[in-house]
Amino acid sequence: MMRRNILLVVVACLIASLMISFMFGSTEALYQRHYHGYSLTSVSSLQDTAVLESKTSNGIRICSFNIQVLGTKKMQKQNVASALTKILSQYDLILVQEVRDSSDQAFHILARLLGEGDKRRNNWFERAPFTFVYQLVTSDAKLKNVQFAIMGCHIKPSDAVNELNHMQEVYEQLKNEKFYENTIMMGDFNAGCGYVSGKQLAALKFRNGKYTWLITDDMDTTVASSSCPYDRFIVSKGMADKKIADGAAFEINSVSVYRFDTALSLTGAQAAEVSDHYPIELKLQTRAKLGSTSARTLADLVAADFENNFK
Repeated sequence: MMRRNILLVVVACLIASLMISFMFGSTEALYQRHYHGYSLTSVSSLQDTAVLESKTSNGIRICSFNIQVLGTKKMQKQNVASALTKILSQYDLILVQEVRDSSDQAFHILARLLGEGDKRRNNWFERAPFTFVYQLVTSDAKLKNVQFAIMGCHIKPSDAVNELNHMQEVYEQLKNEKFYENTIMMGDFNAGCGYVSGKQLAALKFRNGKYTWLITDDMDTTVASSSCPYDRFIVSKGMADKKIADGAAFEINSVSVYRFDTALSLTGAQAAEVSDHYPIELKLQTRAKLGSTSARTLADLVAADFENNFK
């Protein structure tokens, strides 16, 4: 499976998982292939495992991006669609949030730009956490049977404290799963500024010695002039502390906020058309090579499109 197919499957599934359905109001839809997610109400059901294969590299790039009101109006703007494709094509695993489209077309437009894939739709409770479990294609014996997971959620701003504590309970119900310690919890958690105060942050169930917040409270994930750390990565301390230099098969590094306005030389107005959030990113660095040398990256395929449509 080439990297473009990996990205398509993950992007298509995760983007659609946060799409607001016209029939179900605030209910969210999930498109999927090779795996399925689950909410707290069905947390005991384990999804299939997806095998990721990419162009040879030491690691995979992971991203969470709240795209402000991703609908058909936005996707009909060719320059914006090109910018989004350029941004998303850099990553292997992506959580996209705030897809709002009663016609169910915005997702398909973006999916076509990234490459078509198979999909099935299921409706879930509003913004319920879901989990994607994956394994890496590698010759490293230490990684061959290791499971990783991403738990994604778009936290409701007005109830952020309660939902974050609830999400911690969801995660802890997975403690008997192979991927438990290697789970990355990520998304627009609205964890800062007016939604969660410093005192409330300190009191969260996620704020104890068991967890590490990779996006810290002083990092800004918003495009606006305000400085708010809404988007987050949270992992177990055991996962955060792994170091290749100490003999581990992988480690987390390159945690950052991707300021696409600077990277793509966009004006403030152009950036605002893309989103009011920056993507957050990290790299799961591996000791051994991953994937195959024959794969072609999606980033290569969309570079020309961006140059033609946004410059």
